[in-house]
Amino acid sequence: MLHRIETMSTEEKYRIEQNIYKQLFHLKEWKEAKIIGITYSQTFEWNTIYIMKEAWRLGKKVSIPKTNIDRKSMIFHIIHHEHDVIQGAYGIFEPKDATNIIDKSAIDLMFVPGVLFDASGYRIGYGGGYYDRYLVDYKGKTISLLADFQLMDEMPVESHDIPVQQYVTNTTVIPIHP
Repeated sequence: MLHRIETMSTEEKYRIEQNIYKQLFHLKEWKEAKIIGITYSQTFEWNTIYIMKEAWRLGKKVSIPKTNIDRKSMIFHIIHHEHDVIQGAYGIFEPKDATNIIDKSAIDLMFVPGVLFDASGYRIGYGGGYYDRYLVDYKGKTISLLADFQLMDEMPVESHDIPVQQYVTNTTVIPIHP
């Protein structure tokens, strides 16, 4: 799946992303969120920088995770510009300034990345389990962005997996009912 996304044409990826943004920016959860938690996207992911820019334009605060590899944990930090990042663990961009920590209880809307997703809100991520550990006691809204072709009927689920509450695809919004 990663290969499929990474090797698709620039035009096709752009078209899918634009449709995802259109769905997202009409969501009540997006409109009401004052602070979002989001990952700074890599080439094989849907572009989140555009979402960050729209959040800043609307006066929202943007937080991105900094990982602690030893503890296999994340802490989110507020960033004020797309260039407030540095390449960190696993080549993922993380906040440069480690002082703007935000408590997870303050994040209204968490964007949870993944590669494959099923109809019950479960996802296969990148194998570290960082988001599953982070979401255990997270009380805000969770959302994943995906193309329709990333949605599977079902996948293997482990006891520690935490489902998201909603998917935003290039064609629709899918609420997940527990």
